Amino acid sequence: MFLEVPWLLVNTIPELDSRSLRYVRELGVKSVAIGPLLPLPVKDSCRAPDDVPVLSWLDQKPPQSVVFICFGTLAENTLEQLQELASALEELTNQSFLWVLRPSQQSCLSEDFKRRTAARGKIVPWCSQLQVLSHPSIGGFVTHCGWNSILESLSCGVPMLGWPCLGEQSLNSKYLADVWKAGTRIVPYNPDGSNRVVNRSEVSKEIALLMTGEEGQELRNRAREIQKASTRAMQSSVDELRRWVAQLFHQGEASVEEQV
Repeated sequence: MFLEVPWLLVNTIPELDSRSLRYVRELGVKSVAIGPLLPLPVKDSCRAPDDVPVLSWLDQKPPQSVVFICFGTLAENTLEQLQELASALEELTNQSFLWVLRPSQQSCLSEDFKRRTAARGKIVPWCSQLQVLSHPSIGGFVTHCGWNSILESLSCGVPMLGWPCLGEQSLNSKYLADVWKAGTRIVPYNPDGSNRVVNRSEVSKEIALLMTGEEGQELRNRAREIQKASTRAMQSSVDELRRWVAQLFHQGEASVEEQV
């Protein structure tokens, strides 16, 4: 079935997936890299009302000092896991954090936790992810490794801690850490494939690795390299898309002439 597809449009940064794209072409499928496809940047005057307090809070933080935590709109952690994550954040006493957490799940966080971390942490039900990732105070991103989240983070030069929840996210997180070297990862599964609760010490260790020290700096440097590749790809993908449309028109005209 795959080999019968005449064209394959791929939302990716070509330099990340050059081997895979080459392999697809060797199979005889014409592939066109049209990524990264990202929302248009929003001017300050057009910020969503929910974003204003978040971005204002980030404005007060030093560059690359905040870890951003968001697991997307579909993935859902257990209450026990959320409590372990909260405990890890509390143990990291010098680490500022912005945590996107649904209102239905915020009830698992104690008022004592919120009070003790109020000076360095902010918990919100929603925010514009790309707006946050592009803010200079963000130094790392704890993510479920959905593909759009990865592209947005790398396009902003932000390294990640991959914490997959479902679907292809495990493979994405492995590529992120082991192939692209732009992040680290947590494996929230047992050897038999069942889910496990990642304890607070493991979480705090991985966040500290992402945000501090030589290894964290290496991850940031690599993310910035990919950011440059992403910028180059944005123009080249437009050119690729134009060539693809031109070829479609050419094929369509040839088909009409044959029928005549």
